Amino acid sequence: MKHKVWKSYKTKLAFSKAMAVALCASMLVGNIGTTAYAQTVSSSDLVTVSGADTNLLTVSRNNLFALNRATGYENFTTNEVIGDFALGTSGDIAAEAFNGTYGFNDIEYNTAATGWSGGVYYPREASKDAAGTSYVTASANYLTIAGKAWTETEETGYGVYTYENTSVLSMALENADYQVDVTLCNPTGSAYSAYLESEDITKVTDINVAAGASVTKSFTACLVDGTLDLKFMASSSATSEAAAQTQNVYVSKVKITRLATEEAGSKPT
Repeated sequence: MKHKVWKSYKTKLAFSKAMAVALCASMLVGNIGTTAYAQTVSSSDLVTVSGADTNLLTVSRNNLFALNRATGYENFTTNEVIGDFALGTSGDIAAEAFNGTYGFNDIEYNTAATGWSGGVYYPREASKDAAGTSYVTASANYLTIAGKAWTETEETGYGVYTYENTSVLSMALENADYQVDVTLCNPTGSAYSAYLESEDITKVTDINVAAGASVTKSFTACLVDGTLDLKFMASSSATSEAAAQTQNVYVSKVKITRLATEEAGSKPT
């Protein structure tokens, strides 16, 4: 069975042949047989898979991430682009709260740390961790994402804790290894410095974005909990919440590529 993939929808969502097979095999109604199916990305917020036997399947964009994560961690033999997303009101992802498949979650640490108790140090816990876009402002071709970051050092001087109030971009994906490409832009008249996190792990630091410029940075994320969480933060040297300032970063694109985890085997002869 051959599958042709083409794209005319503005999202530029790139789907693998394997995804087309899964859609045809598991969701189409009727006799598939040896019919050659074509996967078309062609209409507003919809993906249509059609075949010569007139069977049609329409899958909303919200289902695409869920379909991708359905099987759990697998041994993949090829790299596959899961999504190439333009951010902003004219793009694919705007200021949208997480709906179980993609969107933003607000996270804040506004309650002071409990500190030492019974020989154990208790740092701050999230005072807010819920779907929301409190720190996101959408423009046509990018998202402005605000954030406030600071560190606190416990009394002995050995424990240093980092806290970040911001909105986190979350995507429901199957457990696998991913390459994430993030494009930061700068519509302002002043340069800024940023860093990127995935799964609360700092991936890239000291990203300098000049006024009017764009910078793309790549990193690998290893996903084990079914949701990819991305933070886009302005650099901060604040050592207390009082000293921390709310600063903006500007994100125009996010590309997600699932990485091969093993080499393809050779066909027995």
